[in-house]
Amino acid sequence: MLISRRNFLQTTAGSAFLLGFPELSRALNNTENRRLLVILLRGGMDGITAVPPIGDKELKSIRSSIYIENSLALNDFFSLHPSMTFFHSAYKDNKAAIVHATSFPYKGRSHFDGQNVMESGADQPNSVNSGWLGRAMGVADLGSLAFSLPIPLILRGNLNSTNHYPTELIGVSDKVYESIFQNWSLNDELKIMADKLDLKRSMGSMRRSPGALVSFATDQLALDHGPRVGIIDLVGFDTHAEQGNGSGKHAEMLSQLDNLMKQFKFKMQDKWEDSLIITVTEFGRTAKENGTKGTDHGWASCMFLSGGLVNKGKVVSDWPGLKSSSLYEGRDLKLTIDARDIYSEVVSKVFGIDPGRVSKDVFLGYKPKKDWQLIRELT
Repeated sequence: MLISRRNFLQTTAGSAFLLGFPELSRALNNTENRRLLVILLRGGMDGITAVPPIGDKELKSIRSSIYIENSLALNDFFSLHPSMTFFHSAYKDNKAAIVHATSFPYKGRSHFDGQNVMESGADQPNSVNSGWLGRAMGVADLGSLAFSLPIPLILRGNLNSTNHYPTELIGVSDKVYESIFQNWSLNDELKIMADKLDLKRSMGSMRRSPGALVSFATDQLALDHGPRVGIIDLVGFDTHAEQGNGSGKHAEMLSQLDNLMKQFKFKMQDKWEDSLIITVTEFGRTAKENGTKGTDHGWASCMFLSGGLVNKGKVVSDWPGLKSSSLYEGRDLKLTIDARDIYSEVVSKVFGIDPGRVSKDVFLGYKPKKDWQLIRELT
């Protein structure tokens, strides 16, 4: 059966979970207790639905069918989708923040090109074959484990990485493993491989459902000597028709995102204070609803950050406005804050990387316009 790109994006279950292990690191610094969870929102999240600019007078007239009536107040200008009750509570507790009218510089509307840019962190699609998080982890000397086939682009560029795709098939006996480990333990290089093989064996019977993988990833991040980084895919934000408002397709996706954040905080317990969740999406959606009560591919969206590493509950935005004359090509919310500014601050402060090296080696020469002071500094 043939499957279209759009149907693939709407039906594929999230499956990539990438973990950076400090015990594989060649050098640790005083950021070693910090944890980062990156959530990839595939399909193009509608930032105007997620965080409605209720102070913009144009909003209700251009979105009559999908306008959010019962949104949760953030400040005088912005509110939050009612599905995101956990995030709203974290925001009021100064443990969550939002960046609005943000995106990567890519102005096209192809999912595949947009996702290539959001994972590579480059100016143009298909211009580099490594990912910004992989490069950051390489600079920080962190190893990684990818729960996917193959290793996703966002992690590539980190030489000390491996991957594992859980299976329910019957594997070889424990005696075979024990024989391998006994022989390989005599050689330093083979012993490293044996340790990785043993880790994979311990996860061999793990179920591949998104819920099971999410649970496993958060359990691992909560360990004292566990991984530093997790990545989770959420697929289904491509709402071209019957998008909904307070309920509906987009609301269901935002609810999943909110529940994932809630689950992460619960499992991290006291490590929540040294943790950060960030979201990444390939682009936003059109400012105006279309003829099928949905939205089409756009440019800028919004970004969510939550966790104890957030400095303060606030919405950061240089709002461009929703008038036709203020929209990109008369249809899309304009980018006013480059997403790389925010992700540069994140990897610098979570991994303890000098900002100059982030600019040079992670975002390949891009220099952030400013440090938005969203992430708590080391004390």
